[in-house]
Amino acid sequence: MWAVIGGFAFTLMLIGYWVLAMFTDTGPGEFAREISAQMGVKNNLSLTIPATGLAFLCACPLGVPVIADSAFGTVLGFAGFFFVLVGLVSFLPISLPAWMYPEWHVEWRRRRRRERLAGENSWRDTSRLEPGEPSRPEVGRTNNRSSSEATHPSPDSSGDDA
Repeated sequence: MWAVIGGFAFTLMLIGYWVLAMFTDTGPGEFAREISAQMGVKNNLSLTIPATGLAFLCACPLGVPVIADSAFGTVLGFAGFFFVLVGLVSFLPISLPAWMYPEWHVEWRRRRRRERLAGENSWRDTSRLEPGEPSRPEVGRTNNRSSSEATHPSPDSSGDDA
């Protein structure tokens, strides 16, 4: 039973390491990417680590005799074997889609962050009034009405600005 618990803990550490390296832009995530880069395998973070983690995840319950002798245990065994094969294939120098590599995720997060900051800064720059500058209406608004109300008044309105 301790082997099952130890295997499950190892699996959680592998999957946690993979998530940290693939999907975070933090110091520990950068450290995990550097460790994986030094291993020399091209698809280490893309296929090897998640496939190994999932293979262990499928194999851990097979240590419990009740599960191992059931149909569920057979399905877990085949799934674990499939993930072992994927892990072995990951050692081949094949190119994967760009989104499967951590560098793509890091650049994507940085680009999104830059776009979000640029959007916030442009909003702040256009809405900021300098001291002594006369107030101006907001962009897209006329007399506190939305632009669609200003161009298409409702039939109930008299057309006066009230």
